[in-house]
Amino acid sequence: MAIQIQQILLLSSGEHLSEQTQKIGLALTKHYAAKLNFCHFGTGNVSQIFANSGLDFQFEQLNDTFSANHAMKMIKKHNPDLVIVQLNNNQKNGIEAKSVFNIIDHFERMVLTIPAEGNFDLNSIVVPIDTSFETRQKIPYALAIASIYHSTIHVVGVSNDTDKDAEVTIKNYTRQVCNHIQEKGTTYTLEMRMGGNPSKQTLQFASEKQAGMIVIMSEQEGRFMDLFTGKYSEQIIKNASIPILTVHSKDLVVSEARL
Repeated sequence: MAIQIQQILLLSSGEHLSEQTQKIGLALTKHYAAKLNFCHFGTGNVSQIFANSGLDFQFEQLNDTFSANHAMKMIKKHNPDLVIVQLNNNQKNGIEAKSVFNIIDHFERMVLTIPAEGNFDLNSIVVPIDTSFETRQKIPYALAIASIYHSTIHVVGVSNDTDKDAEVTIKNYTRQVCNHIQEKGTTYTLEMRMGGNPSKQTLQFASEKQAGMIVIMSEQEGRFMDLFTGKYSEQIIKNASIPILTVHSKDLVVSEARL
C-alpha cells in the first residue's frame, strides 16, 4: 500500500514564508492531492501565498506567539497526516528547533522541518540506518519523497558501537534496505560510518553528498543512539541546514514499512 497524505498542516511564524518552504509545501500538496491547512503565527503578510495555486487550501492567522501547545491545538483541529514546520532560528518571533521537539514527541505522524534560509536540492536524500529493528521503517517514506523529485537515496549505516555484532546487524539491515530501494527502481548509494556520534556522522555524510533532505525516526533511534548528548532526532533537527523528515515509529499505516 502506498503512502497516503490527505491532510497537510503547514506551520510558520515571523515575517515571511520562504520560497523553498512554499515550493516544497506546494509540491507535496499537489502530488498527494491533499488539503493544505496553512497556519501562520504573528503579523507577517502571508495570507495570499497559496491563494491562486488551485489547491484545496485553508488559511488561518493567529496573532499569538508560536508555542508547541498552540501547534498541538492546530494539529488536533486538523488531524493532519503530515506537519510541515518552517524553522526560523535566527529570526525574531520565528519557530526555533527546540519548540518543534515537543510536537515530534506527541504527534504520531510525520513532521517535516524546513529551515527558512537555504536552497535545497531534493534530488539527493540521506537515510541513516542503525541497529534498532524499527530503523528500516522509514525507507518507504524516503522512497515517497524520492518519487516526487527523482532523487537518489544515500543510505548510511551509522552506530556509536564498533563491535562485531553492531556491524553485522547494520550490514544486514542496509542490505535489506538497498534491495528494497532497488526493487522500487530508485537509485541509491551505500556507505558505513561505524563509531562516533551518529548524529554528527549523519550530518557530515549529508554534507558530503550535498543532500537536500535527511529522513530519520523520532522514537526508537533516539533511545538507542545518543545516551549522553540528547535524542538523535533533536540533534539532527537542531544542527541541520536542510529539511528533516521525521517519521514516528508508530506511524505504520504503510504495510511496506516493515521490511
